[in-house]
Amino acid sequence: MNFFEIFGLAPNFIVDKNSIEKKYLELQIQHHPDNNQDVDIQIVVELNQAYKTLLDDLLRAEYLLALYQMKITDYEVKTNQVILLQALEDREQLEELSEADDMHKFLNAKNREQVELIASLQQCFADNDLVLAQQNTIRLKYLVKLVIDIKSKMQNVTN
Repeated sequence: MNFFEIFGLAPNFIVDKNSIEKKYLELQIQHHPDNNQDVDIQIVVELNQAYKTLLDDLLRAEYLLALYQMKITDYEVKTNQVILLQALEDREQLEELSEADDMHKFLNAKNREQVELIASLQQCFADNDLVLAQQNTIRLKYLVKLVIDIKSKMQNVTN
């Protein structure tokens, strides 16, 4: 059973996060040891992993690609020169920033880029354009890490 089936969903990038949360709580109660003496711990672990994966845009995109046998490996990441060059430029720009205000502007720009990539991923999966979905997922993976690093640097500057 795949993660979408656990929540009674068809495999799709666009999901109703509220319905996933509601179904998760129902399944948690159903599989809680206090309510079910014969609970299989593996089911609980899989339920938790499915919940975490389906609520996160990046993890959900990676999972969907894996369902289509298009896992994102280090090879795909390292051989995508356009994405790699953009990631290097972003890193250089982050290193050059020293003012909190500039970092905040950079963070906002990268957050907007994430929103645009997620919208693009929705379209890619709707159009079944898995190659572009894979490329966008790789870029999103870089952006998620970059945003974490920007926030960390901002915190260090303010401390």
